[in-house]
Amino acid sequence: MNNPFHNPPPVEDCTPVMKKTILEIHAATQAPLGMILATVLFDMTLSVQNSIDVRRPNGSQGPVSTIMTVLADSGERKSTVANEIFSAVEEVETEENKKTDQEMEGWKIQSKLHAEKLKGVLAAIRKAMTKGKPTEELDVLYLKLVMEQPVKPKRIRVMFGPDITLAALKYALYETGSSVAIVTDEGGEFYKSNAAIDYPFLNSAWGGVGPKVSRRTSESFSVPDVRLSLLQMVQNALFQEHENGRGSMARASGYHARGLICRPASTQGFRWITAEQILRAATPVFTARVKALLRENIAHVKAGTLERIVMEFSPEAAIQFNQTGNRIEGMLQPGQPLCEFKDHASKLGENIARVAAVLEYFEYGPGPISADTLRRASEIVQWFSSEFQHIFGPGAQVDSFMSDINKFGIWLNSCTQREGKAVFEKSWVQRNVTFSLRGKARLEPILDHFVTTGQIRYIQDNKKTMIEVNPAYFQIGLFLHYRV
Repeated sequence: MNNPFHNPPPVEDCTPVMKKTILEIHAATQAPLGMILATVLFDMTLSVQNSIDVRRPNGSQGPVSTIMTVLADSGERKSTVANEIFSAVEEVETEENKKTDQEMEGWKIQSKLHAEKLKGVLAAIRKAMTKGKPTEELDVLYLKLVMEQPVKPKRIRVMFGPDITLAALKYALYETGSSVAIVTDEGGEFYKSNAAIDYPFLNSAWGGVGPKVSRRTSESFSVPDVRLSLLQMVQNALFQEHENGRGSMARASGYHARGLICRPASTQGFRWITAEQILRAATPVFTARVKALLRENIAHVKAGTLERIVMEFSPEAAIQFNQTGNRIEGMLQPGQPLCEFKDHASKLGENIARVAAVLEYFEYGPGPISADTLRRASEIVQWFSSEFQHIFGPGAQVDSFMSDINKFGIWLNSCTQREGKAVFEKSWVQRNVTFSLRGKARLEPILDHFVTTGQIRYIQDNKKTMIEVNPAYFQIGLFLHYRV
């Protein structure tokens, strides 16, 4: 379903390198601008989330990590955009894996040598004890060797795919230095994971609170200070199906309120092939910055020297931030835009602060968040907020139902063309209709709509209920008026 709410993404309000990178990738892929903006912002967040925190003017301090959801149907080039933007992350991970492989070989050799030294000292202690000789010096040597046990190298992974389980995700946070991201350009795969519906864990991780895992058969562990970001690019129908099923608690739990969500307008039908050469000036600068930030952070994690930089607001930006908070508060009053979205509004200020810190540090480095950067962050988050209101607002159910009607009409029209007939058993329709529309609760309201509008009617053939289509409606292209 395309987005009828034409709300252009605030590309002009992005910081300079970010803006130029978005426009270059858009020119190369012709994918929706909003999808590119969201993915670029996520990549920036991923690259800095373990290096910085943000302190808001009221003194509260926390992570800059994000939960990002992009609704885009098949053919919108989600994978193309993801592959382009996250190539730098994958390059760093590949080179890091090679380094770790070499370090692991060295560790194995050192561990064997160390084990032999321990055996030798223990043998000497036993021999001395047998002969009644003192062992104090050998005891000290043995304890010294125990304390000098070679440390197994950490295998740092920055980015995980959609198939990660909840247990594997928690252990990854423990093993890799407490900071990871999950990225999926096919969100339906992530929805199959038990990690996708553990909203208490995901909500806590968004706030920086890590898991405590107690085990009976292996080592228990806890991660007190985590950084977890999540990007899901998912088709509209799969998102709606998940929300109506396994993900029904996502909104009620506050998961969606914490995140940034968008449904960018489609570019399909307007992606013209030209001979124009696309200049790539900003994209190499952007990818180089991503790689530099990740390499620097990984080096600190492996050396045990990580200390996150706290990004604070300049005096002017602090005043502006408080004014923004007051405007948001005013919009919660009856009849105001955020009156029905209090859960979402409660996290807007924090999301603005997080995005502002990411923009400032990525583009300009350490230093106070300027009023200009805060303004840009506010515009970006405001766009995501308007998308949230449209997706979850009063008209959302109507949009979803009209989308279902459109799908059913297209499917039934294809059946009449393929089968060359206008009468079908209702039970056959129930079994063979588009998968996302199956089930009585989903299909019956659609059939009722088609009966009411005269496009189909029920007839009885002995004990069988048959569906007869109205030939006046089922002709090629006639269902275009349902598309939204």
